[in-house]
Amino acid sequence: MYKYFLYMFISFFLFHGDSFAQSCTDGTTDDIEKCRSFQLKESEENLNKYIIAASKRLEKDNKQKSLEKFNYSQKLWYKYRDNECNAVELFFQPGTISYLMKIDCLHRLTDLHTHEVWSNWLRYLDSTPPILPEPHL
Repeated sequence: MYKYFLYMFISFFLFHGDSFAQSCTDGTTDDIEKCRSFQLKESEENLNKYIIAASKRLEKDNKQKSLEKFNYSQKLWYKYRDNECNAVELFFQPGTISYLMKIDCLHRLTDLHTHEVWSNWLRYLDSTPPILPEPHL
């Protein structure tokens, strides 16, 4: 169990060490949760921007079947993300860090999915510039 927790802790900082260290390390657990929740909201807004751009590209290219599958996959992805991160929260209960671990899971998966949307739908295979810039992980 200790090794699993240590692995999760190290993985978290490998993926989000820079963004976490920049602004959400001071204060109480409640202060850190509020700060991380704000960062999650920003990540979700950014994902939304990339999803909208991908949808517009599919509409413009008249790829209706792809658009339908894309929209359906987004619904499934949100269910996956929420269930995965709820499981993370439950794993760390009854500790006070459990909710923070859930927020960090949501943030990490959201950023990874934003990059996946960009990679699949918003860049071209030739030298054409992407529709939106590559999101930072």
